[in-house]
Amino acid sequence: MSPDPALEPFLPAARDAAAAAWPQLPCGLRAVLEDASGGVTKARAALALHLLEALRAETWLRGAGVAAPPLEGPAAVARAAFGHEAELRAALAREDSEELPIGELPAPELAELLFGASFSVRAQKRRGGVYTRGALVDALLDLAEWGDPDGPQTLWEPAVGAGAFLCRAWERALQAGRSPEDLSLALLGGDLHPFACHAARVALAISAAYLGVDPCLAPQVVCRDALDPDPSAAPVDLVLGNPPWVRGERIPKAQRLAYRERFAEVGQGNSDLASYFAAAALRRLRPGGRLAFVVSQGVLDARASAGVRALLTPGLEAVAELEWAPPAFPGANVIPALLVAQRVDPKARLETPVRLAAFPLGAKASSELGLEWAEVPRRRWGPLSQTRWAIHVRQPDLDLLETLATVPRGFTATYGLSVRTRVGAQELVAEGPRPPSRFQEPRALRDGRDVVAWGAVEVRRWLDYQRKAISDPKSDAFFRGPKVLVPRIALTPQAWVDESDAFCRNTLMVVQGPLEPHALAAVINGLPLRYYAYHLLRAGVLASSHRCTIYSGVISDFPIPAPALEDPAWASSLADLGRACAAAVAEGDPQLSRLEASLNDLLCEGYGLSPIQRALLDERVAREPLASVIRPLRHGDRRRTFSVQEFRPGARYS
Repeated sequence: MSPDPALEPFLPAARDAAAAAWPQLPCGLRAVLEDASGGVTKARAALALHLLEALRAETWLRGAGVAAPPLEGPAAVARAAFGHEAELRAALAREDSEELPIGELPAPELAELLFGASFSVRAQKRRGGVYTRGALVDALLDLAEWGDPDGPQTLWEPAVGAGAFLCRAWERALQAGRSPEDLSLALLGGDLHPFACHAARVALAISAAYLGVDPCLAPQVVCRDALDPDPSAAPVDLVLGNPPWVRGERIPKAQRLAYRERFAEVGQGNSDLASYFAAAALRRLRPGGRLAFVVSQGVLDARASAGVRALLTPGLEAVAELEWAPPAFPGANVIPALLVAQRVDPKARLETPVRLAAFPLGAKASSELGLEWAEVPRRRWGPLSQTRWAIHVRQPDLDLLETLATVPRGFTATYGLSVRTRVGAQELVAEGPRPPSRFQEPRALRDGRDVVAWGAVEVRRWLDYQRKAISDPKSDAFFRGPKVLVPRIALTPQAWVDESDAFCRNTLMVVQGPLEPHALAAVINGLPLRYYAYHLLRAGVLASSHRCTIYSGVISDFPIPAPALEDPAWASSLADLGRACAAAVAEGDPQLSRLEASLNDLLCEGYGLSPIQRALLDERVAREPLASVIRPLRHGDRRRTFSVQEFRPGARYS
């Protein structure tokens, strides 16, 4: 990333200063900068940019009458070797500095503007450094009861970034009547990356000017890794913030192994970095203290996050999933969630209800989140799912979901072929009514775009199945029909029985189970399972299109009606209805809805739903957003829309 034109002439000198400073920096600090930037050369370049931005920020803040914080860390060392500071200040004085909107934007957003070139895209990914907007900050502070007289009094933000949480928490506490002297000791921020620490200190200095407070009394920001042990750290009432969302494989191997050993309670899986932050937060809290984090949706439902969910569940107070909300992090293809949990003895769970919220489907963007909260009895909510948090459950759903949660399981699923080739997929895959003549081993190829509930379009893709050119070939037997195919990407589970021996891509899953294929498809396409999957089994919604990703591990949790396993005549009736529905779709028969109604009657009987429960099911699925979300896809339906709100592909976070 390049600096603005006023700084460009000074970049060579800044690079020389960064190169001179580099050998003087501690090894650990150099390692942090190298990892964030991608090597020594890029790290030095990032340091040069940060030095220039820090000097510009200092000049502009002083010009606006704001006391700038002292420059610390690697930038301070580079500054000593930079011999052009006077010329830089003179050049900046000739520039129109009115573009710095002091008084118009929140202090953390100003800090982001001032240090926009300090972090490369790689650095943001390695640090998880996407800063938090005001609506999320205020929502989380409200949930944590920060600023209430009986609420938490001390606070630690372990990944401070540009200071979004720390600045707002300081402001709200001052507005609540607490003294600056008290708060200077009660609030603490920190970050592993020195550039982020300086950006946060600048934000606090601007906040001090806004609030009319001596900047010397601003909360302290310490440059250190929050995941390193600190025996001298005092317990706090609240650990707050937006910890970095960095996938486990992106954490350097040595560091990842150290975290697994240090936080064994998180587990040995591919845990997100935020999971380790949650474990560290619980250790830092006093008994009864609160953790209040913005996390990725994966913390709520990913298999790798099972360990951290087990840590948080005993004291979980509130969770809000924002999958349908307007973008919270522009430029980041992520779906956030808010969670608040107390530190409690795992053997003594809270007795209070769990509060659950979701952004209302179809709501418009606003400065506030507008979440719709519901309370669910903890003793009934906890047992519903052993593999993920049941975020979309509401009180009227409990009776139905408890019944469905107790029935047998027995599905397995395996992904289709991943056409990662040594020669390029475009050379082995072609579209058209027939395969190209150049193909040596032509095979019909289906993918997830082809399959809907009960049916599929005609084959229009072909694969040249050259096993030596494909990285993970599968046997012909794997694709032999009849086979049940389920698209990985859809709002609701849907299945089709492929009677052919066509191959399928990894956007489809081949599903197996203890039933005849058409009976398996009937269970998957049935209303009870789609209702159950919406509430308990959604593994994630794609940010670009609001379509659920249905993983193979999720399918293993699909419930099977007990009579289908115990009564051959009942199972045969189920298969006959599934076969009739598939024929109706293939022939364009308008009787499909009647057949599906009969199927749903049979399935509700098999799942053991009473007439009252069946009536409740019909009532619940007629409501939005459920009516739109769990409607099975038909041929000709638009793939990237739902009836309440529409997004162009990728537009949600553009």
